[in-house]
Amino acid sequence: MGGLTNTDAPLPAAQPTWRGILVSGRSLRYAAGMLLIAGGYYIAAQSGEALLLTGGVGAFWPATGVGIALLYVGGLRWWPGILLGDLLGTIVDLPGARQPLGIALADTAGHLARAIVAVIILQRLVGRRAAMDRLEQVGAVFVAVAVGEALAAT
Repeated sequence: MGGLTNTDAPLPAAQPTWRGILVSGRSLRYAAGMLLIAGGYYIAAQSGEALLLTGGVGAFWPATGVGIALLYVGGLRWWPGILLGDLLGTIVDLPGARQPLGIALADTAGHLARAIVAVIILQRLVGRRAAMDRLEQVGAVFVAVAVGEALAAT
């Protein structure tokens, strides 16, 4: 039995690598993207608040367009950034207009559902990378946003 080796012997433990210990580069890029999206959405929400001089209702809300555009162009995988930015904008609202946490969470859920549903409808009607250079594509945007807004209003 000179040439046989013992196959029952335990294998030496693999040494951890720095790449295995630290978070992968892809995860870091995704986290950085989430923070960037959350910051952009927050800025859009705050600019919308500044444009509304008569309370919390208005026909123009920049954060809606930013959220839908980001999810349409970047993909639905970026929804946590929209959630974080909207929740931050709802919680860190004007000092006199703070909402209880439960209401802020429900409001944020409605805003996120609005963006996701609008993007799904838009993707179904015009595809994933439409140029928005034809009337039916622009009309599809109006349909998608209207359905999303109706959902958020409920």
